[in-house]
Formats: sequence, structure tokens, C-alpha cells
Amino acid sequence: MEINSIFNPASFPDVQPLPSSRLLDDSMYQSVMLLVSSDEDDKGNYNYDRVSNLGMIYLYVHRKGTKRKEQTKKDCFRELLLFLNYVHSLGKLDLRDLSRFEVEQYQMQLEQAYPKTTTLAKKVGILNSFFDWLYREEYTTKNSIKRIPLRFTLTVLVAIIH
Repeated sequence: MEINSIFNPASFPDVQPLPSSRLLDDSMYQSVMLLVSSDEDDKGNYNYDRVSNLGMIYLYVHRKGTKRKEQTKKDCFRELLLFLNYVHSLGKLDLRDLSRFEVEQYQMQLEQAYPKTTTLAKKVGILNSFFDWLYREEYTTKNSIKRIPLRFTLTVLVAIIH
């Protein structure tokens, strides 16, 4: 994977829904983190301004401190790339431009496409974890996915309980 593809949002106009072996390769992680950490603020926050959405997905999946199996990484990439395709279908190039309503629309599409609650819970769990991480890293100023409608929350809770 070339490091420029992680930093240039225009380099991925047609994101494929299945993860390529290049995304699964974590050999670029340290190089990307060195660039991001080189502009750290006085509070210890990294500056992700030069990182594309695809780059943020890459950093999220390969972040240190997590012990993810290869299949889990593939699942994360697949779900997040599908979501990125949705973002692009709206004519947006940046996750930070999404409204709460647009995120809720995607969640409604998932509800309709995946009536099996365990599948739905897995997909929503990946998105929720990703958005939570983006917010904690201050890549986004809001965590749109945390404001999911009650009917959706109940569906996911039922899946977790069973």
C-alpha cells in the first residue's frame, strides 16, 4: 500500500466493498503514525487533518492495543468500506460531513437488509466502535452513531441478550 493513498482522499473514489490484501497488511501503520504524531498538540492529540477516511479506517483496524484476528480485520474493513461507499453515494468525500439523519438512514437500510438480529448487531457494533474511536481521537466533533433511534437500539439489545 502506498502511503499517499492513505493521505489523499481523491485517490479512492470507488472504494471496493471487500478488503484487499494491501489493506490487511499492517506494515504501513508505523509510518502513518509517525506522520500523524509529528504534529501532536500540547494535550497529546494527534493531527489527523492530512489523513483520508480510508486512512482512518486503516489506522482503526490496525491500531495498537487491540488483538484482532485476521477474520475480524476483514469483517471490519468490509463493513467500513461498505459504509464509505454509502458516504460517497451521497456525494460526500468526508465522514465528517455526514449529518445525523444520513447516519440514521444508513442504519435503517441495514435494518431492512438484515432482519437477523445477530448479523445486524455485528454490523452496527463495528460502525459504533469506529465512530466512537473517531470521536475519541477528535477526528470528528460529534459521534453521530451514538444518537441512534430507540427502535434501532432495542433491536440491537435484543440481539445482544440472546
